[in-house]
Amino acid sequence: MEPDKIQNVVTSPLVKGFTKLLMSTKLFKDEYIFFRLVEDKNGDYKWQINRLKNNLFNYSNFICLANDSILYLAAEDGTVWKYQFSPNSLEKLYGLQITDKIAGLYLDKAQRLWISTRKDGLYVYNIIEKKIVQNYRHDEANTAGLIANQTTAMMVSDDNILWIGNWGKGVDYCRLADNGFSHHFTKEEAAFKKTNNFIRGMAEGKDGNFYCNTQFAGVVQLDKELNYIKPISTSFNNTLGIDGSKYNLFFGERNLFKYNLFSKSIIKIKQPSSQSYYFFSPLKNGNTLAASVDGIWSIDNINNTITELPGLNEAGRVQSIFAYEDKNGNIYKYSLTYGLQLYNLINGYYKVAYTFPEKFTAKYVYDENDSTAWIGSTNGLYLFNPSQLKIKKHFTVADGLPNNVGYAIAPDTFGRLWLSTNRGISMFTKATDRFKNFSGISGMQGNEYNSHTVVTASDGRIIFGGVNGLTAIHPWEVIPETVTPKIQITAIKADSSINPFQFYEADTNVLHLLAGSNTLEFNFVGIDYNNPEDCQLKYRLSGYDDNWFICKNPGYARFVQLKPGNYTFEIMAANADGVWSKEAKQLQINRVGR
Repeated sequence: MEPDKIQNVVTSPLVKGFTKLLMSTKLFKDEYIFFRLVEDKNGDYKWQINRLKNNLFNYSNFICLANDSILYLAAEDGTVWKYQFSPNSLEKLYGLQITDKIAGLYLDKAQRLWISTRKDGLYVYNIIEKKIVQNYRHDEANTAGLIANQTTAMMVSDDNILWIGNWGKGVDYCRLADNGFSHHFTKEEAAFKKTNNFIRGMAEGKDGNFYCNTQFAGVVQLDKELNYIKPISTSFNNTLGIDGSKYNLFFGERNLFKYNLFSKSIIKIKQPSSQSYYFFSPLKNGNTLAASVDGIWSIDNINNTITELPGLNEAGRVQSIFAYEDKNGNIYKYSLTYGLQLYNLINGYYKVAYTFPEKFTAKYVYDENDSTAWIGSTNGLYLFNPSQLKIKKHFTVADGLPNNVGYAIAPDTFGRLWLSTNRGISMFTKATDRFKNFSGISGMQGNEYNSHTVVTASDGRIIFGGVNGLTAIHPWEVIPETVTPKIQITAIKADSSINPFQFYEADTNVLHLLAGSNTLEFNFVGIDYNNPEDCQLKYRLSGYDDNWFICKNPGYARFVQLKPGNYTFEIMAANADGVWSKEAKQLQINRVGR
């Protein structure tokens, strides 16, 4: 089924539309009364009444509940309004004016508002772009049109299919297009729950829920769909981590706390000195590794004690921002004094095996296998071979990263790495060493993310935390583009300018150069309407130099000291996902001799 394409499944006249399972309002004179269920501090539910003064429009009957802090209201005059419970405010959606009566609303994951009408079909309004992007209508000649223009209620099934009722005609449906990103735990939701959504650490528990450390409001619990449940602790913490069993959370600033998901109890762990903690990660022996202002420590999850690991603090208890144990029991340690170091465990004692010569702040290590470790840092992305103790590759902005700060890394099952940065999310395809960057698109919490803050959920989602909540990525929805750019030569110059468009059919046309012409220049472009700036080109002049040369899009090539003979100018193009054209565009050239 194609995304966002209307399909007709029922045309029986017996179908009279869907029951409107929408939240209702009641209008009393000059104000609206909203009835909704809310959870109190004891976990009990009760009805709460919200009152909204109505001095803006006369009547509203259909409401779409976006989450428990925002409502979208459709007015009789064809306008739609956004209502926030806290603060009690109402604002009009600009760029949206429908002349027909509105019958229903639905907000999808891509922040598009689907609007059914009584006579004018189905509208799609982009919340981010603030404009109508589509109007589906009935058209006998269009199989992707509606059965009828009198649309009624809508609903979305678990497989992300939107079902639209048509009065007296039947049901339409379409699979909603998904860019693979969804924004969760927004500022509006956090404000409504009287908490904070600046995320500084997160983990998925054995119970399937998620736990986030916020900047000012402590640790909060979210459900499987990343909706707020309750606070766990209101104390200030630098970060949050979980042990290998996924039953014990660790957090703390001057004090160190453990929260057990089974007993729902918080235990204060006795420590040798008051210290701030920056990073927690599981150890293979069942304990938890902790990086702190006072060195590296091991937390005994059962006995609730904290001890030093032999050798890791040998040079002194220096401020350590990051520590991680790989699959072979080696530990990566980053300290402000010595930088990033790799320690090997030899006869029960940790010894420095390698000190990275580059000066950077290590943010994250993804241990792929015995010979591959990916390191996110303030100086880009490093590919390190721990077996050879050698940096194999180093990627920066010059190689396609949106900026050189790599906060966190997560792999997917399609051979790609996902990186959070200060300028959005980057997808790195390992097979081609290509980056594809995402910023400012619907479904993202913003472009600024935070150190170490990522979870690969048990259902395959990759979740990054940032300054405005969470970005959940569904990697299976981010499908590489297979269509390659169309190549066009736009200018040719030898002794004089030559019309390039006369050689459109390269196999039937030959460029003849006069005797004495020994310099040849080309301008060419890969035509791609999706992401032209991230396309690549490569070219060569066979018979002159058989090597391929890669350049940016659009491209330029210059050849000098051409001798009499026959040449073939070839160009290939790759799209933003690194997929190259299967065949090269060719232009035959004959340089006449004297």
